Amino acid sequence: MTLNPDTPSDKHSDKKPARTPSSWRLGIELVAEEISRGRWTSLNWKVKQLWPDEDSWQQSLLQQPRDTDLTTFLDLVLYRDERSAYRFNLTSVQPHLFIQCDEDEENDRWIPNEITACQDVAGEWLDGEHSVLETPMPEAIQCWLEAYMAEHGELIEHKKKRRYAEGGKKKQREAL
Repeated sequence: MTLNPDTPSDKHSDKKPARTPSSWRLGIELVAEEISRGRWTSLNWKVKQLWPDEDSWQQSLLQQPRDTDLTTFLDLVLYRDERSAYRFNLTSVQPHLFIQCDEDEENDRWIPNEITACQDVAGEWLDGEHSVLETPMPEAIQCWLEAYMAEHGELIEHKKKRRYAEGGKKKQREAL
């Protein structure tokens, strides 16, 4: 389906602020590649493009009309309790965003459902046998994530330490 840029579809018309200090609305455009192995062929889905806001996506449609059903807008939301995972991701060789997708068997395509910068959440999705795509994190999102970390501080995970009294009874020290 090719969309006339002058008449946005219902799927893309719910305008929200593109970015706040803890959320960023991103457009995720997927593309399928056909892979053949012997007699078998299958589709391999990947992220073709991330759009920083709906306006830039609409402008691109004016320049190059294409199938708008392959682009979904989702909110990348940051949570304070995931700050250590964000730091781990940012300090990796190539930071990534992770996108959980649902399979639309009727139309033989994947539909992005959630997006995160936390590899722990992506691991939980995989453990739940969901389809997960990863894509390199754009530098603008890395800077935004660094600003979030600077505002809210680093999350230092405290582990409860156990001390043993002379009589062999356990006492737990409260975490600081």
